[in-house]
Order: sequence, then C-alpha cells, then structure tokens
Amino acid sequence: MKRLVANSSHFLSDFLEGFYLAHQANLHLNHSPLFLARRELSSKVAIISGGGSGHEPLHVGFIGHGMLDAACPGQIFSASTPDQIMAAIDHCHRDQGVLLLVKNYSGDVMNFEIAAETAKVPIATIVVQDDISGNPTSMGHRGIAGTVIVEKIVGAASERGHDLDYLKVLGNRVAKATRTLGIALTGATSPETGHRSFELNEQEYEFGIGIHGERGWQTQTYKDPAELIYNVAHALLAHLDLQRNSSLLVLVNGLGSVPLNELYILLKQFKDIVVGKGFHISRALTGNFATSLDMLGFSISVTEMDAELLSFWDAPVQTPSLSW
Repeated sequence: MKRLVANSSHFLSDFLEGFYLAHQANLHLNHSPLFLARRELSSKVAIISGGGSGHEPLHVGFIGHGMLDAACPGQIFSASTPDQIMAAIDHCHRDQGVLLLVKNYSGDVMNFEIAAETAKVPIATIVVQDDISGNPTSMGHRGIAGTVIVEKIVGAASERGHDLDYLKVLGNRVAKATRTLGIALTGATSPETGHRSFELNEQEYEFGIGIHGERGWQTQTYKDPAELIYNVAHALLAHLDLQRNSSLLVLVNGLGSVPLNELYILLKQFKDIVVGKGFHISRALTGNFATSLDMLGFSISVTEMDAELLSFWDAPVQTPSLSW
C-alpha cells in the first residue's frame, strides 16, 4: 500500500514536531520524556491524559483552555510510559492537585497508576469505560471516543476553579453516563508494515470495534447503511437507562477514513431513530476526534445530560482540534 511516511521508526517524533510547529504559540513540547502541555498554565487542578498514538486528535489535539493541560503520547497503539506521565505531572501541577483521565486498557491503567503512586502531589484518577461492545475484559469495558466528552466537561469544571474532589466525582458521573459503540468496514493500516490489521470482504463489517486496529466482537453481513446505523442506535439505547424526553449529547466520531459529509448523514439518521423513540438530542458533535489511523468506520457516543453538564459542555474551549 502506498504511504506518505517512509520512516516508520520516526513516526511519533516527526508527527509531534510537525504538530508542535503548527501550534507552538499555545503549546510546550517536552522532548525527553515526551509530552505536550499548555504554554500558559494557571493555578487550578491540572488535567492530564494520554495513551497510544494513532488516535489523533485524541489526546494531543485537546490541549488548551477548557480541556487538557497536558497529554502524554505513546508509540502507535502503545501506552504512555510512567516517566512521561510523571514528568507531565511535575510540569503542570500548581498546588491544586492533578486529575488523570485514563482509557481502560491494561497498559494505560497500569502506567498511570504507577505515576500516580510515585507523584508527590494530590492525584485523582478517572478511568473511562464507555465501550459497550461484547463482553468486558478483566479490566472492564474499554475506553474509546467517549473519553473526549469526559475531557471536555471535566476540563471546563477545572477552568471554573472546582477542586480535585469535585472533579473526580464529576468525571466519574460523566464516564458512567457515557456509552459508545463503533463499527468498521476496513482494518487500520500499520505504519510499520503497510498492511491492514484485518481484512474484510465487500459483504462484511466489524461490529463493536476498539481503537487499536482490532477486530470487533462480531463480524456481520453488510446490507445497507440504514440497517447499520439502526443496529448501532438500538444497541446504544439498550445500554442506557433513559426516561422518555431525556436530554442527550451525541458524538458521531470518524475513525480515520470516513468523509465528513457522510458522518453528518449518519448523525441525521441517528437523530431520526432517537427522536422516534421519544428522546431529545440537545447537543451534537461530528468529526474525527478519536481515530484508529486510517480505519474506515465510525463510532457513536451518547451521554445523558442535565443542566449542570450542559453548562460545562457549552463553556468556552480553545484547543487545536476543538474550539468554541
């Protein structure tokens, strides 16, 4: 397969150098150990996240006012290392404590836990487990695109000056109220090998994929897009204990190769199904936010909202990949 990147061994460092070059007015790049942080840090609880690269703009694209103070990018689909996380904590904390936002994968959880135990400042951790597909692993359900929603809401609360205890309770509440399901028509292409992580024929799709290029928990027959979006909506609503007229935030997230106009069409189709079942979509976000390299697929995240959560969601945000 033709690729634009020739040297896969420099993939992460070259990517981050380019990303920093584009956003250096607002970001600080620490080379060793590797992390990105806000250039201007304020006296508040610091919010730090991270994980394997290949999911951009998650997490580096969400550093800035109203979201993250720092992100620790690992190698492709590999966890951040404890020394990266500890260095980011030391750099960002301003005596108000640090909140770590972690996707529920064994390497991520273990390495963030090591950093939290080593840190000499107050630390709280939120583990995001929004993926509803299949059976949970020994770690529980995986953390995928719903992490963006948690980062936005908790980041806004931090900007308003809420303390670490409040942010931990809030973050856990948002994480528990958020569910995500993803599908894929192709695997992700490895920068190292140039090969897909899995192969499907024209009549197949993967139902319930993660974001590390892995297969879903079921391979299903592809008939038409309308049936596909119905299956996703039905599964999501079945996992949320919703009352009629519940207010919902919906994130339609591209996994790398779906055109933006098609993602908007998926949002419209999802809205028709949800409204037909008596629910209300109060906020929606569409785009590529938590990708899997060039995977052809999408995920949909749903969060039940109330007035407090809507206030935090609507609060100003200024990051490279999300702003209003």
